[in-house]
Amino acid sequence: MERSQASLVEPGNSQKSGNSSRSEVLLTGDQERVAGIKTAPARLALVKSAPLELSSTVEAPADSTGIVYSPVNGVVARVLVDVGDSVNAGETVALVNSPDISDAQASYLQDLARLGQSKALLKTIQTRLEISRTNEKRVEALNKEGIAAKKDVENARAATVALRSEEAAAVGALNAARAHLEAARVKLRALGLAEPKIDYSKEFDPASTATSDKIVTSSLPIRAPVSGVVVKKGVFPGQIVGPGSTIGSNPDGRTTALMTIADLRKVWVLLEVPQSLSAAVKLGKTINFRTESAPGRSFRGRVSKLAQSFNADTRTAQVRAEIDNSDRVLKPGMLIIASLEGESIQSSKPAVPAKALQTIDGKDVVFVKGSDHHYRLRPVACGDRSGSAVEIESGLRPEEEIVVDGAFFLKSEVMREAITGDAGE
Repeated sequence: MERSQASLVEPGNSQKSGNSSRSEVLLTGDQERVAGIKTAPARLALVKSAPLELSSTVEAPADSTGIVYSPVNGVVARVLVDVGDSVNAGETVALVNSPDISDAQASYLQDLARLGQSKALLKTIQTRLEISRTNEKRVEALNKEGIAAKKDVENARAATVALRSEEAAAVGALNAARAHLEAARVKLRALGLAEPKIDYSKEFDPASTATSDKIVTSSLPIRAPVSGVVVKKGVFPGQIVGPGSTIGSNPDGRTTALMTIADLRKVWVLLEVPQSLSAAVKLGKTINFRTESAPGRSFRGRVSKLAQSFNADTRTAQVRAEIDNSDRVLKPGMLIIASLEGESIQSSKPAVPAKALQTIDGKDVVFVKGSDHHYRLRPVACGDRSGSAVEIESGLRPEEEIVVDGAFFLKSEVMREAITGDAGE
């Protein structure tokens, strides 16, 4: 039984020919099934712009960074931490000596004493008032019996009225004392101080985090506002400090924070992304980073914030990426490189699967489906060959039906016929 062979014909000619320019293959249905011939329309290509690398610096995240400051005027007595040290929120990092501290505590104690005096005075007046009311009732009863004179009744009533006035004044004084004490208490809390108690039997430790049994002192513990690592320190013993997040002025007039503490378990990178790539950068997008400080290692960041406007001069938009830094490899100020993938846009040119493209006599070709099992060889010029699809610059129109599976079989038939000639010649 003879093997069924494909026929090579000239386009538009059903007769076989020995011409080497044959460009159309005719198959039977059985041959198509055996060769696994499958066709599909040529689709418009998706073209990805070239990737872009942007350099930036690692930054401590603002939402987990704390600035240490002195709320009072004073002199730094001790600095208890250094750059790179880990601290917990509330931990004492420095001590400042200031008369404002003892003044605030003394004011609190004075107001506390005044409150006690006001309470005692009110209690005394209320006791006297109760006695006066009892006496008033007794005199009124004696007057009804004719024993006490009317003048005695009037005097008893006048004494009660006077004591009621004293009571009202004492209540007002007590409320005022309470208000003064609360104001003093709020001031202490603002300074980070506990309510003092005069207890000379205990030695005061200003670095202690205890909140009770503290005596009056002029030393203020400066505490860490957040947990993290000391990333900057601009304070030393003997330095004069003042209210706010400053330690006085530098020679150039700028001010410096006592220290900066940041939680570096995650870090930020701010990127200036060109307008041409901005559409491809969306919230949650993953960006790869690398740094010379960790050669061979790649860091994955996630876009957490997008600017809502562009810089008019540079035509860039700021993008913030967050990088997991659990192992603390990345440090604030470190140079880091971001790799942004290009944006995929639809081209006006078709693309074909790489397996649909064949090479004959050094030229790229595809097979275009004709009618009645005809497959026409079509030379094409190729563009971008990256990925699994090849962009076609010329020689093929979008939506033309091409062979995507079995193209190598058709190429083999063309090559075989070119070598052996048509069967039957």
